[in-house]
Amino acid sequence: MKKKVLIIALVIYALIVLVSTKALLDRNEYGVFETKNNYYYSGKVENYVESSLLKFSKNIEYDKLVDQDVYYINGDNALALGKVSSYDADSELFIINDENYKTRNVLGTVTSEYKVIGTLLNILTSKGFYFVFIIIPIVVLFMYETYLLIKYIDYNKNRKDNSDEKKPKKKTA
Repeated sequence: MKKKVLIIALVIYALIVLVSTKALLDRNEYGVFETKNNYYYSGKVENYVESSLLKFSKNIEYDKLVDQDVYYINGDNALALGKVSSYDADSELFIINDENYKTRNVLGTVTSEYKVIGTLLNILTSKGFYFVFIIIPIVVLFMYETYLLIKYIDYNKNRKDNSDEKKPKKKTA
């Protein structure tokens, strides 16, 4: 029973490590997670709960965003909401609030909201969590394995030294 609980705990720990590392690697400079077809954002957003994870569709037709409110990354590298005035397909520029933005700065409209997952994701991708739950256990395991290796080498060295000694002869009757 203890072995099953240990295996389940190790699998859960491995999943947490994978999710945390993947989320940290896929986050861009604006704090937006990119996947194949979607953008995800878990920070503060106007009109949404702070603990929400917001999903934006990546493959959108930019022409359809004209005269709509969209979320975009503004000049201060923060997520903002604004109305698209126009879109120029040749230069791939949006005009939002009388300022030009490239298509990579425009996320679009929110397609779905996952409550509380944003807080969990923010915890999993924080530097403190990563250091305490991933880096420290790996360092401790590395040190333990080094200790076992040194102990094994010392044991074999002593065994070799003892085998060179003359063994007493067996008495025969």
